[in-house]
Amino acid sequence: MLNPADQRTHLDSGNPSWRIVWRTAFAIARRTGPVLSVMVRLGVPSYYGEIVTLSLVGRRTGKARPVSVAMVTLDDRRYVGAPNGTTAWIVNLAAMDIVMLTIGREPTLAVRPTPLELGLERDAVIRAAGRRGSVHVRPLYRASRGHVRRAGVYIRLDAWTPEHARRRTSRAGGWSRCPSSARPRGSP
Repeated sequence: MLNPADQRTHLDSGNPSWRIVWRTAFAIARRTGPVLSVMVRLGVPSYYGEIVTLSLVGRRTGKARPVSVAMVTLDDRRYVGAPNGTTAWIVNLAAMDIVMLTIGREPTLAVRPTPLELGLERDAVIRAAGRRGSVHVRPLYRASRGHVRRAGVYIRLDAWTPEHARRRTSRAGGWSRCPSSARPRGSP
């Protein structure tokens, strides 16, 4: 999987003022993360299915790094992203062949991350994220629309199937690039 920085997934780092605003918003979100996690586990309607957990593995450290992020569903496809540009969790996600996705109390799913390049699909995801985000995020998306279009990095989470495993093993690296903690049960 390519590093988002190696593809045309975003134009540039965006507006410096909006970068500060988004960093502040994410700092607040990190502090309220434990409360959000409880709300998701309890099935609070405004957060259930929107906030998900990705079981990532650090690309350099190899340590497990579960990350709670907002997910957008558009035309039965799942997307996650960083409206403020490339972050460590985005790079870790893009580096993995498959990742485990937990949505509330539902069974964990194996998904294949695919970074979105500049284009119509990415633009549709940005618009959907601005409309479907939680009440406190929607105004921020609307106000910083230009910044998000320039700097945002988004990834599609495709359902993993055994066919993907056959294609991956024939590719250079195959499963060796995929940490064992992220492999589906029964895979080599």
